[in-house]
Amino acid sequence: LEIGAGTGLVSIVAKGNTENDKQQEYKRSWAPTFYYRPGKEVFSFLGQEITIQESIDSYGATIWPAALALCRFMETLQGRQHIDLLDKSVLELGAGTGLLSVVITLLGAKLTATDLPEILGNLRYNLNKNTRGRRRHEPLVAELYWGHKLDETFPRSTHQYDYVLATDVVYYHDFLAELLVTMRHFCQPGTTLVWANKVRYASDLDFINNFLRYFDITLLEELDDVRIYVATSKTPEQEGDHVQEMNKEEEDNDKLESSKQDAVEPNSTSETGNNAEEVEHLECDDTQSLENKMEENQVDKGFQEFVRSAEEEEEG
Repeated sequence: LEIGAGTGLVSIVAKGNTENDKQQEYKRSWAPTFYYRPGKEVFSFLGQEITIQESIDSYGATIWPAALALCRFMETLQGRQHIDLLDKSVLELGAGTGLLSVVITLLGAKLTATDLPEILGNLRYNLNKNTRGRRRHEPLVAELYWGHKLDETFPRSTHQYDYVLATDVVYYHDFLAELLVTMRHFCQPGTTLVWANKVRYASDLDFINNFLRYFDITLLEELDDVRIYVATSKTPEQEGDHVQEMNKEEEDNDKLESSKQDAVEPNSTSETGNNAEEVEHLECDDTQSLENKMEENQVDKGFQEFVRSAEEEEEG
């Protein structure tokens, strides 16, 4: 309420202040909840300057080594020969800041980049900023929770990909089983999985062992401790064969351990030395089968008994 408005100048100023307040409130409603940003990273791939905005809100908001390594590999002649993305349908798991997404798009792929919802804003910004006016196909950005409602959000009948790309998705987290389920879901017959990763923890090795149950894998390159693999899904028959091989290896290991235990339990004081030698003999030669080793030990024992009986007869 203004008493004695006079020329109305005060009213105009007050009205202007109210509109400014509304505008500021509108801006605040769209402002990111994360205000601090580290410096931008500038890269050069495929003859293009790529500027990536990072943040510190999660692991997915920083650039990891495997993404850099795979970008370097794919701009080489060897990389393009092994991974031809031109006009191919490509799904990226754990796209993060979008550096690899930009390179994939500039290579002419039909890209769908996926990650958790809180990552997508920064990912979309970097992807659009660096490819607008230079892309062959419009890239898509979609949220994806590994192992969660895959048949509903990405049904296999309508979501088929030539390539699935993943970089540094295997590290110390609690969703390695879900990640493997996700890889298997998207890797249908005809799909090639490109996976680049550094091995950091023992859990990484466990994941690799499980991964080999379901995929045939080939090492393409190793750059700065990052291994770049291509893999294809095994058939159910191949998966069964692999399980049988694993079971056989476990059985052989059990037999070897059992033979070692038998060897170190002497039947008499005089045989202790011989048994120790047998254990050493079993451990030193990995190229011979367990059965051959056991047969050789029996021959050695028989030969010793033969020599002993011959000497007793000679003394008699």
